[in-house]
Amino acid sequence: MSLPRIPVERMKAEPGTLHALIFENLKIGLPRALFYDLEIPLAPFDSGLPGDAPDIAKRFRLNFLQLPAPDWRRLDGRTFELEADAADGSIYLGNAHNPVDLPRLEFRNLEGCRFQVEARLNCDFEFENVALSDTVELATTVEFKGLRIINWLLDDVQDKASRAKDLLKELAAPEAYAAEPSFGRTFWTPVFIPSPSV
Repeated sequence: MSLPRIPVERMKAEPGTLHALIFENLKIGLPRALFYDLEIPLAPFDSGLPGDAPDIAKRFRLNFLQLPAPDWRRLDGRTFELEADAADGSIYLGNAHNPVDLPRLEFRNLEGCRFQVEARLNCDFEFENVALSDTVELATTVEFKGLRIINWLLDDVQDKASRAKDLLKELAAPEAYAAEPSFGRTFWTPVFIPSPSV
């Protein structure tokens, strides 16, 4: 049975979000590092796949992007040519998880924390025999939301704010963020709010 083709030309990007994150997982051999997460929602479209309602939200999730940019403000004007394993990317279509590689990503600052982003996305729709694999090129705006730290890096620490600031100084650019972190009750905490002025 031959696989169908998803009409990727119907995919239209909506405004997305960008986060920096400090993460480590020594159990899988991943040392502490600075990563970026990029999320690009799509306007409703008909994929032509059974079980895919056009009005169900679809989005590209590109997690753990390895971008050589400790200061998020320095993303402006840069183009990244990325290796196949430089992100944990996916899109959920056809009731399946479809891996996505991001070979090319461009940033242009618009104002403050907003960027124009152009992305080339290689979609492996054949991973779960959903459809023929294809390449998608999208352009949209994204807002940089700040830097998050995985909460277990602050376990067993009395002064969590000081520890968070030490991690920020070790891996990122402290001057690109508010001086004090904000703490919530999420898996990713604390959050350093961005400071757009250079």
